[in-house]
Amino acid sequence: MILRGYDDFTKDVTLVSYSELVENIDLKNTYLKWLNDPSVVAPIMSEDLAVENKTMSFVDDSFKRFTSENCQGFFINFNRDDVFIGTIKLDSINQSNKSAEIGLMIGDRSYWGNKIGEKAVLVILKYAFENLLLNRCYGGTDESNGRMQNLFIKTGFVFEGKVREGVYFDGKYSDNYRYSILKKDYFHDKESRSVQRS
Repeated sequence: MILRGYDDFTKDVTLVSYSELVENIDLKNTYLKWLNDPSVVAPIMSEDLAVENKTMSFVDDSFKRFTSENCQGFFINFNRDDVFIGTIKLDSINQSNKSAEIGLMIGDRSYWGNKIGEKAVLVILKYAFENLLLNRCYGGTDESNGRMQNLFIKTGFVFEGKVREGVYFDGKYSDNYRYSILKKDYFHDKESRSVQRS
């Protein structure tokens, strides 16, 4: 599956599902490099990602997980340079309550700060609300990750609160900030963006 940017802001981003790239060894090696870069994985605050010297079996397991029934993972292609620069996913997809969790990782540090993550989130939200017909997408980030907090707000998410000392990572507790966006928020924001451009 391929999801393309849909307006002037998102047009330089394409999301390509893990299932389309299973045989791409070069990309898998690049992905492994990202996963072994502490500056890339540390902000995610995941014990699984904190493991040093991950091997290709970790990548293969990721591909299995992100192509499972309740998880859809995508690589982010930056069209202007025709290069994959990170990943985004809809995880814990629940069709009963029509919800999913969003996760994002920009693996190529040379593309940090270029709004590509923001564009990728907008593209996957369009898919979540207009194709999967979800009602709610949510996500979280560590209290120290101001960049991700800003990205959530810029893409229409609402701050729901914090899970106090909800994460134990690298020998200390930290708060986890939680955000969500509802289908009605998404369509309201989409209409507002359209009016602003005309």
